[in-house]
Amino acid sequence: KRSESRPSVTSADMDTKYEPSMFLFNITSASVYKEYNVVKINKRGKRQERLLGIDRDRIHNKKSRKSTGGSVLPQFFGAKETQNPIRHITDVKTVKRMGDHTLKIELDNGKPELHALIYETQTQKTCCEIIARLHFLMKLK
Repeated sequence: KRSESRPSVTSADMDTKYEPSMFLFNITSASVYKEYNVVKINKRGKRQERLLGIDRDRIHNKKSRKSTGGSVLPQFFGAKETQNPIRHITDVKTVKRMGDHTLKIELDNGKPELHALIYETQTQKTCCEIIARLHFLMKLK
């Protein structure tokens, strides 16, 4: 089942063309943990609702409340968590914008080829903010 609907956005978001360079971070602002509602597109093309959390050292990949039916109970009854819930910023090799709402994070996983994570965001602004935050944090390492 594929959902094409996007949450409502303000007219300012629709009228503004965002770029990652529009977001400025310092060590404190980039290091504070923040979560983003995203759709992860896996290597088979399956769309999975996720919470992408970013702090100074890690990228957190969590199932969204929507994908667990809004309840924390599935955790207690053996529902599977994400396969790789935490990745380290030091493993991130590139972060690329693939479209207005899509970004690609390439990670070093110890194999010859990089591992790609593709995320679709709800807004162009969110996509650019994630890219800018990750670029800043990568420079710190």
